[in-house]
Amino acid sequence: MPQLVFLTLFLGLSSGKATVSLQADASIATIRLELDSRVVATIDHAPWSADVDFGPELMPQRLTAVGLDARGKEIARASQDVNLPRDVAEVEILVKSEKGHPSRAALIASSRKHAEPAESQLSLDGNRLPLGTDFSAPLPATDWSRPHVLTAEMTFRDGETARGETIVSGGIGQTVTSDLTPVLVTRSRRGDPKSLDGCFTIDGAEIRGNSLEQGNPLVILVKNPGSKSPWRFPSDREYPLDPDTSSRILWVIPQQYTAKDEPTYSLFAPTSDFSATRFGVGWLLTRSLKPVPDGPRQFADAVGVAGLAAYQSGRRRAVVLLLDNTSDLSLHSPAVIQRYLARLGVPLFVWSIGKLSPRGWGNVVDITSRASLATAVDAVKDALKAQSVVWVAADPLATLRIQGNDRCGLRPLAAPVTKPDENRRPAS
Repeated sequence: MPQLVFLTLFLGLSSGKATVSLQADASIATIRLELDSRVVATIDHAPWSADVDFGPELMPQRLTAVGLDARGKEIARASQDVNLPRDVAEVEILVKSEKGHPSRAALIASSRKHAEPAESQLSLDGNRLPLGTDFSAPLPATDWSRPHVLTAEMTFRDGETARGETIVSGGIGQTVTSDLTPVLVTRSRRGDPKSLDGCFTIDGAEIRGNSLEQGNPLVILVKNPGSKSPWRFPSDREYPLDPDTSSRILWVIPQQYTAKDEPTYSLFAPTSDFSATRFGVGWLLTRSLKPVPDGPRQFADAVGVAGLAAYQSGRRRAVVLLLDNTSDLSLHSPAVIQRYLARLGVPLFVWSIGKLSPRGWGNVVDITSRASLATAVDAVKDALKAQSVVWVAADPLATLRIQGNDRCGLRPLAAPVTKPDENRRPAS
């Protein structure tokens, strides 16, 4: 079966119009692009590229390419999720066929930093294949009627490593994926249900939850590295989160990575994770490191990235935004970001240094007094305590549509918010 591979990979947050490029087998006459099953473009010649409008919102959605032969019959299919967790770098394996049998494998790589590959390797059933300078290798003669595993690994010049795996059976290449996804829920009453049977549905069909866990939560604090702190805390442990909690700071100054005919990525530098047993919220708030060169502050965009990272952790979670008097030069409005986090099921708390206007964030809590800071920290701790994680047998995009049965007392946090935003700033 012919193969179809995306050359354009959307590894970051994506909205608005973007060019999508693909590589297709010679037997493919037409490519139909679908966004969540809605046809958005049809391409009938090489180069295989088209402009796709992802909409003004940050919507988790699936981009699918369907390859058709000259008679309009589907002969190939490829897909990628947009605005859901992706690796910093990825590698795809394209299997090319001759006379109905796999003949060659090629590596298609992408990096958020647009870094060049430094080293790569490809193996078939554990046996290394000789890769050429074009990152392709001939496939040896074998019995293709039974499954074989192609495994690729590529290291980029920035040190990032990408791995990919494809099962080839009967000449068909299929990417290996996991169908077990963590879903964040809150309890509406005390105690857990005796059984998770009948507790959840997706699109009206019952979906079984495999376990109900709490585990260690993650709190990501989004802040300006230049914020002037009004506090003096004699101890690093003041205003602690619960002992099992990890915390992380994400700075609001992005680094831009651009390349010709590729998406532009804005990367916001995070710190490593800190243990709540050693560092309280007071310590996090007074950190003033400048890990990246000075530049425009993008508070809202950074919150979107923090929300995606919190979701990707698969843990109990919360994002805290610390506002100050600095102007926000984000590409997305606070309303768009708040709806995006709601779609992912990531609680957001907005704090401010002094009495600031909401700036589109809604409820902003002034934490300049010790009493208000203590209350704000308690609100985050209470939200985390009410959360649990359920593992369900469904892909990540489908789990964002999961609904809970009231009798179980478990409510999924992900919400299908669809309201459009009329105040989105155009991309520069």
